[in-house]
Amino acid sequence: NLHSGKTEIVESGKLFEAVMASSAIPLVFNPVEMNGQMYVDGGLLTNLPARALRPRCQVLIGVNLMPEVELPPGKFKGMMSWAAIATRCFQLSVVQNSRADLEVCNHVIEPEGIDRYHVFQFGKLDELEEIGYRTTMAMASQLSGSSF
Repeated sequence: NLHSGKTEIVESGKLFEAVMASSAIPLVFNPVEMNGQMYVDGGLLTNLPARALRPRCQVLIGVNLMPEVELPPGKFKGMMSWAAIATRCFQLSVVQNSRADLEVCNHVIEPEGIDRYHVFQFGKLDELEEIGYRTTMAMASQLSGSSF
């Protein structure tokens, strides 16, 4: 919520508005108005709201799509575009704010190789979907014998 500065879990109202607000990445998409308040993607503050969900779940499976990646020293030499700097800052923010939430999950899915992709590579959605599917199916087969 841009007005209060707090993360909110939307549990009622129009699903379409909540999904649009949750997807409204600052500086990329416009904020979404709901009930007279302006909302953006809460990922900067709480990318993986596992702690909020923990009391409601017997088993909590988290999906980490922003693994910690250290860039090589030469990566920042020379001029970088504002978009590259903003993207890296966004990634670092998400990584930091996800740590505590990942710890409360019973299981965490971390798709291998996801770090090779840029957050805005919409042309790679088919590849990303395949990576996600393979990783999830591998995790599902590991968990199929588990007693949650």
